[in-house]
Amino acid sequence: MEYIFASDPYGTGQPWIGLVKAAEEKYPTVKVIFGGDYIDRRKFSQETIAFVKAQEADRDAVVLVGNHESMMFDFVEKGGFNS
Repeated sequence: MEYIFASDPYGTGQPWIGLVKAAEEKYPTVKVIFGGDYIDRRKFSQETIAFVKAQEADRDAVVLVGNHESMMFDFVEKGGFNS
């Protein structure tokens, strides 16, 4: 099996999404693996996450959690970075 590995968009939204879609169009039968770091302080983090979640549901993509997501989970669960 062949794979597309897409990682580290840091909330860029459409530019990164466009690259992933172009790769999927060129290689429609490959398995997509997302490597994490979908979020950052950029304003398109929500759009980026929505795309990745849709790919997971529609294309059975593999979605890994990056260190940026881990930091967010820690912040939410513990109420702060140093809790």
